[in-house]
Amino acid sequence: MKKRTRCAVLAAGLCALAASAWVVWGQAGSLGKSRSADVEAAQVEAAGLAGDDYEGWNALLAENEISEDFQESLAGFAFQSGSAVLSEAEDNAFFSPLSLYYALAVLGTGAEGETEAELLAALGAEEKEDLARQCAALFRRYAYQEERAAAEAKAYGESVPDGSLRLANSLWVSEKIKLDSDYRKTCAEDFFASSHAVDFADADTGKRMGEWISEQTNGALAPTVELSPETLLSILNTLYFYGGWQDKFDENQTTEDVFYLENGGEVSVPFMNRTDPMGSFARGDGYTVSGLFTNNNCEVLFVLPDEGTDVEALLENPEILRDIFVPEEGKWSTGEVTWKVPKFSFGSHFDLKETLASMGMKRMFDSEAADFSAMSSSPLFVNQVLQETHVGVDEEGVEGAAYTMIALAGAGMPDDTQKAQMILDRPFLFGIRDYRNDVWLFLGVCRNPAGEERNETVSVTGPGGPISLRVPDGWVCEACPEGEDGFDYSLRLYPEGEETGYVEVAYAPNYGICGTGMEYREIELAGKKADAVKDVNAGCWEYIFFEDSDVLVNSWNAGSWFSKNEGQLMEILDTLRF
Repeated sequence: MKKRTRCAVLAAGLCALAASAWVVWGQAGSLGKSRSADVEAAQVEAAGLAGDDYEGWNALLAENEISEDFQESLAGFAFQSGSAVLSEAEDNAFFSPLSLYYALAVLGTGAEGETEAELLAALGAEEKEDLARQCAALFRRYAYQEERAAAEAKAYGESVPDGSLRLANSLWVSEKIKLDSDYRKTCAEDFFASSHAVDFADADTGKRMGEWISEQTNGALAPTVELSPETLLSILNTLYFYGGWQDKFDENQTTEDVFYLENGGEVSVPFMNRTDPMGSFARGDGYTVSGLFTNNNCEVLFVLPDEGTDVEALLENPEILRDIFVPEEGKWSTGEVTWKVPKFSFGSHFDLKETLASMGMKRMFDSEAADFSAMSSSPLFVNQVLQETHVGVDEEGVEGAAYTMIALAGAGMPDDTQKAQMILDRPFLFGIRDYRNDVWLFLGVCRNPAGEERNETVSVTGPGGPISLRVPDGWVCEACPEGEDGFDYSLRLYPEGEETGYVEVAYAPNYGICGTGMEYREIELAGKKADAVKDVNAGCWEYIFFEDSDVLVNSWNAGSWFSKNEGQLMEILDTLRF
């Protein structure tokens, strides 16, 4: 089986808590045996039902049904937080409201007083006991849905659907504090959270946390977790998702084409193509929305802004965002939908402290006002809320993984006249929804599908044809004035603020490299043979000459800025560092 592009949404919620300034460490108390031993999370007990036992499965899922109020709370939080996070992003962004919700729910279970009130209000919950029960029910439903899919495949001699959706929680506890036993029990039984006794001053702790995240996200995320030595408790949540398309895209129909950037630039990316004769779509004020289903009861919705409409206008506030992703039933049409979807893969990192404060959760960040007395007798406040995500989409499907960390320190009948063109060749929004439980897993904005693997292409045209460069982040690419530097057509590429050192790509059909004091080396760049030329006296590699295209790459002051921009050089220039 060929390797598929992984679309991982790692919403890792790190909620780090620290002690208030007036904590006396010697009075923290003792955990006894539990201080040095990890506490395993409660496991969702396997149903053990046969795949054809419809009555048994339906009864089990009904026992773990989540309430309409909880569904509404999750949706309200998704669009409130999604609008706040995505509207601030300048580039591609992928965000998991569900991962953040779970991390905050674990945190809120340990809050009291006004801190509890602010958290529950933001989460749309009336009391934390019911919040824990609803979170537990959804957690179990996801486990049972995956078990049922495997049992049905076995019963009918079919392959297991290529899909997965799972949550995980954990507590990382400093040996300097004692957690309340009831809080620890609630976390283990309702949030299925394991507890780990650690020393945050030990670098190995961050490594262990990263390994736990990687394990829970099927290797899609492998972060390096760094926390202050003053951290006393870290709450981690992960959300892993993979859904194969119900109707996969034909790789033979994937073609390279242009994606138009907001700044007027262009990138060339592979687009997946297909036409659905009976697709569903809705048109709103300045956009069209349609979705593609995955084989694990989820849907990826794409929102294409009309020509002249920026994605920022669609992210302006939660109400607009919700109206876009949840159109009224009467707005949906059924007809032919033509799809042209760019393949993309990118990740995001969010510091959510200011975002959550703007949503009304302020006291938990105040070392004097935060109240987590239901969690520990040690005074704690939140000093960090982070999320990391990664998403990837290809012909096979979509994969997402997310982790959130909170650190405490001190359709109708088809109509032949109705058609939709989902030609996603300009910035667009997208979201992943678990439609069986009506839960929004992820929301994102794609401004450049080239993302992490490709960069903006800038080009000039010479007698021999176009000369193009993929420009890395933090760099400037511009055309040289005609005839400057002795070349007829050229591009200058340099790091921002370092105009004195640059690389030039020039069309130079009659340029000859000769003379003494020159050293040559045959190399291969982007699959093309080329000669690298070194000025022995200067001690630096100055030229790259492509044998089959008469394109010369000339670098000035290479040593002075290559070393300062480690990891940012584009593929074709990276090989200059021999």
